[in-house]
Amino acid sequence: MISVRHFKLLNGEEIVAYVSEKDKLKGTITIERPYLIKNNLIGGYAFIPWFPFASQKIFKLGRDQIMYHAEIDNDMKQEYVRLATSYMKPRSKPLEMKSEEEVLLEL
Repeated sequence: MISVRHFKLLNGEEIVAYVSEKDKLKGTITIERPYLIKNNLIGGYAFIPWFPFASQKIFKLGRDQIMYHAEIDNDMKQEYVRLATSYMKPRSKPLEMKSEEEVLLEL
């Protein structure tokens, strides 16, 4: 079974990520495809990519950055795996960025 954990960081962020490695000597945990957990307007939760514009998908967390972490429930693990694998699929066409002038003209 894969290790998907819920992390509460000292800066207040909460993330869910696949743990690929623990280095006890360096005091780091290597995570992949992390998602930020946000409360939504109707009392539920939403997963948002932690660094959505980065091509990097592997990060190291120092144990000094982590307040607490725990394994997540199987139903949430399945949802995480679904999101993490669908987010990695290439887009059908590149997104086109609008200039500031174009955005202002639409208002």
